[in-house]
Amino acid sequence: MKKFNICLSRLLVATTMFAAVACNSGSSTESTESTDSTNNSTSSASGTTMGDSASTMAPGNTNDTSTAMTANDFISKNITDNAMEMQVIKMGLDKGTSASVKKAAAQMMTDHTQMASDLKTLAAKKQVTVPAASTDMSGMSSMSGASGKEFDQAWASEMLTMHDAKISELQNVLSQTQDAEIKALASKALPKIKMHRDMLSKISASTGSTQAQ
Repeated sequence: MKKFNICLSRLLVATTMFAAVACNSGSSTESTESTDSTNNSTSSASGTTMGDSASTMAPGNTNDTSTAMTANDFISKNITDNAMEMQVIKMGLDKGTSASVKKAAAQMMTDHTQMASDLKTLAAKKQVTVPAASTDMSGMSSMSGASGKEFDQAWASEMLTMHDAKISELQNVLSQTQDAEIKALASKALPKIKMHRDMLSKISASTGSTQAQ
């Protein structure tokens, strides 16, 4: 009987030890699984963040105003802009009444014709498709029904707006672009655009426009 009690006691101890080991093993497994799950979750969250960051900073993102224009964008935009300006310049030649308007328009037509040629030459060299010239003059309503001094004033004001915007654009391009050919073209055009701006400012002042500065 004494031997039986000893054996029973040893059996209970062994059973208790086995249960404790099994419990610890299960806890360790759960802990490992929990850690792995946490790591996977962290990795997944990190991947999402990186994906969002890459999307935000992707070149060409329309919300990223710090991104400089590509060479192709610059050429296409300026061919379109230049063609529109030449249509407005022609209106000054056709409908302008003051000698200063006709003189400025004639000078600008010569310069912008050369700019158009330079842009098309660079477009061909860089294999950029030249956009079709726009004939939409809906934004020029202030000039369409005007005549005499009223037309001269509206024309000079419209051309000033165009030239101010172009000066700002070219200055930004010159400070950002690494393309030597784009930089050369912008550097060649900018002094002429500024000269045009000065002429237009004087015309605006003489016609009483508040835009002249």
